[in-house]
Amino acid sequence: MESQAKFKLAIIGFDGKITAEIEDTINKSTLFLDIAEKQVAENNLEVFKFQSETKPDIVVLNTIGFKSSTADAISQIKEKAPLTEIILVSFSPNYSNAIRAFRLGARDVLLYPFKSRALTFSLERAVTYLTLYKRSDSLSDILGVLNRFGDSRKFKNDKHLIKSLSSFIKKKFSTESVVIFTRDNKGNCREWSKACEKETKEDFSFSKDVGWIELEKNYFPYTFIEVGEKTRIVFYLGKGTESSIYCSFVGKCDESDFELIGYLARLIQTSFQYKISGKNERELLSLAHTDDVTGLYNQRRLQIDLDYAIEQYERDKSPFTVIFIDIDHFKAVNDSFGHLSGSLILTEVAKVLKAIVRESDYLYRYGGDEFVTIIPNTNSAQGKEVGHRILEAIKMKTFLRDRDQNIRLTVSIGISEFPKDSKNKEEVLAKADEMMYKAKEAGRGRVCLS
Repeated sequence: MESQAKFKLAIIGFDGKITAEIEDTINKSTLFLDIAEKQVAENNLEVFKFQSETKPDIVVLNTIGFKSSTADAISQIKEKAPLTEIILVSFSPNYSNAIRAFRLGARDVLLYPFKSRALTFSLERAVTYLTLYKRSDSLSDILGVLNRFGDSRKFKNDKHLIKSLSSFIKKKFSTESVVIFTRDNKGNCREWSKACEKETKEDFSFSKDVGWIELEKNYFPYTFIEVGEKTRIVFYLGKGTESSIYCSFVGKCDESDFELIGYLARLIQTSFQYKISGKNERELLSLAHTDDVTGLYNQRRLQIDLDYAIEQYERDKSPFTVIFIDIDHFKAVNDSFGHLSGSLILTEVAKVLKAIVRESDYLYRYGGDEFVTIIPNTNSAQGKEVGHRILEAIKMKTFLRDRDQNIRLTVSIGISEFPKDSKNKEEVLAKADEMMYKAKEAGRGRVCLS
């Protein structure tokens, strides 16, 4: 009798108590599971690596305490090992997050505290699917493609998608020749070099045979072209701004691969077009949320980010501060040097502020000569330290030196803390504004907080 294969399991992101509960459930079950990895909540998921010798078949995952979001965590695991079964343990009954987890490839979502039987049942389901994968190579391949490319939201942009596609093809079809190229209406082709890992001199003589793919893409998502003694597989990715985009590779394929290639081609077409359209939408959204003069976020984006900061507080109870910054006597600067110089000064002030705040902080031009920054995970005392750094940096800076105007400025700064000083976004902003006016009344060039 053939012995049953033992599957490796990783327990990621839990404290010792919950890890022990999971281990106890496994030990009492009849499942053939070997616990290969254990990491507790203070470890960041980014340091968790799927080593070849301990690559887990099943991951029981909790992402609370990690920098990555749940979606990022699942995507990271699925990208490294598409067939890994994921069981997510949630600590809040958020159904929208559970649905997103399923879409990204999680097998089950358990609400803590869970019953031992519920975890056992989830593990049994995972083992059943793993057994099916191992018995059927074609099913395993198709499910692998679905897990990796079935949800375009896994990919940051079209280039990320292309890189993942190239990596998959190289591994699956044992080829180094993966080329993404564009073809315009006149039949001219060129390599989409930014999407490729390295520049190559590619012969596109075969491209005369690929134009029909786009026209018939609903029925023929790919084609095989004989080039000398090589077989080149080409499929259509989608329509760019001026040209059609294709993926081409020389690979070793047999009839069993045809279904997989067709399935892969259709998934990539859908995902690529989604990323292209999403990119256009993001560019328009960026314009709507960006100040024309300074390039900082504008007041419209500030309202959105204040909502997000309050949602973050409700999740992790970590306060944040709002800093309101106003340039002193800026009207006099405009009157003396003109509005063009005034705009240039605003741009230079924005650069000073960007150099002071962290990448994780948010910076906005509120309007006129007023700026706002949101500082996450800080109280008002810590915000005051940031305010003083801004104050000193502006005071030490000579503005429009390159235009021989050599202007010196000061700013008045007000600070409020959420939730200590306010109950909602309107109040936290109004309180920071009020403190800024107190700084002006006290003589300008200073920081005030409640």
